[in-house]
Amino acid sequence: MITRNAIIISCPGQEEHFLRGAAKDVINMFNYLTSPRGGDWKKHEIFCLNNPDWPEVKRLLDSCTADYQFIYFAGHGFSDKNRKRFLVFNDQSIEDIKLFTHNNKQLIIADSCRAQYATISGI
Repeated sequence: MITRNAIIISCPGQEEHFLRGAAKDVINMFNYLTSPRGGDWKKHEIFCLNNPDWPEVKRLLDSCTADYQFIYFAGHGFSDKNRKRFLVFNDQSIEDIKLFTHNNKQLIIADSCRAQYATISGI
């Protein structure tokens, strides 16, 4: 039997930088995935993280093994002067490629802006 898991991460920021949409995206993505149109995922296959620190995310990424993995990030992001893309977690900014895991098949969606430097395509 094929196994799968989904990790939905919301990092909406705080105070004047709070992204209301990112906070709602966890609920919207969960509802979509559990719907027939979204794949009828079971609740035990989905992990939702709200405003996590990077070590919390890293532990989950390292421990989730499946034939197929779906990762969705909603929050702040930016590109540096070398055109590397970063995602902003509660405690630090991490290069987006660090979301890749040991699983053979993955889909990663990073719903984040790329402030300050020229826009480049995502993962």
